Amino acid sequence: MRCRECAAETTTAVHFCVNCGAPVTAQPSAMAGPRAGEVSAAAGAAALVLPEPYVPGSGGKVPAQIRWLLRGYAAMAWGAFAAAWAWSIAGANIIAQQNTRGDAGVTAVCTLWGLAIVFLVQRIRFSRLLRRPRAACAATVSACRRGGRTLILDAPHDGYRPELTVRVALWTPRPMLQPGENVTIYGHAAETGSLLVSSRLRGKAFLGTGTRQETG
Repeated sequence: MRCRECAAETTTAVHFCVNCGAPVTAQPSAMAGPRAGEVSAAAGAAALVLPEPYVPGSGGKVPAQIRWLLRGYAAMAWGAFAAAWAWSIAGANIIAQQNTRGDAGVTAVCTLWGLAIVFLVQRIRFSRLLRRPRAACAATVSACRRGGRTLILDAPHDGYRPELTVRVALWTPRPMLQPGENVTIYGHAAETGSLLVSSRLRGKAFLGTGTRQETG
């Protein structure tokens, strides 16, 4: 060890410098490991690294949030089918007992069947989107409407206006994207219909339906 006051060499067994009498303390080794603060800072930086968002057709595991969304569409479709079936049976019994036309019952059954088909078709479209590789298109968030349920993206494409409107799928938490953020779109060539919007900044991806207008 070395005295901090006079820099004289001392032995490890001496607590006071024999030259000047100042207290002698052990010097930290240059080969020592990182301090506790440095370790915690490194751990915090590692925790900020977000996972890569899901890419369609990559073979990776579909995020749990998207799997629950697909199950929700399937459940709504089968629920509407079951309600239409039950309503048709009940309506047929009422018509037979009261000898009425039952126009309201027919309208309700047709409405339920229509809803079931819409939910089922949308579920199939989203499933196909996730299974097949899609071309990636870069876009920038221009605005958020309806509490974040509708996104206006700036995504230039030949033959179309650059504004792309994306309606977030049902049961999807609000993406909380801010204007100016960059995202990646996976879908059809014109980025219309069923889409997967991926945000690398937030490490998340969500489903939606895109629409845009053609140039005049």
